[in-house]
Amino acid sequence: MRWQFPENQAPESFPALAREFLLHAQVEYSFSRESVEKYGECLKQIWFAIGGLPVCKFSQGDLLSLRSNWLARSLSASRQTSLL
Repeated sequence: MRWQFPENQAPESFPALAREFLLHAQVEYSFSRESVEKYGECLKQIWFAIGGLPVCKFSQGDLLSLRSNWLARSLSASRQTSLL
């Protein structure tokens, strides 16, 4: 069974919004199961990096910190783009 975001989260939390986005991509845009899983994997990486930070509090500085971390891990520009 593939990894999933936790269920019992506040509606505005990252996990709740990620689940909603993935369902939207699958239903409204007819994304394949594989594409939805890949998007989910990318969202999971971001969620792990930002922790419990509420989505509405995510700032440009937080984005720069994410990208700085990815650069330190030698992630290519292509991988960074796919994560975002």
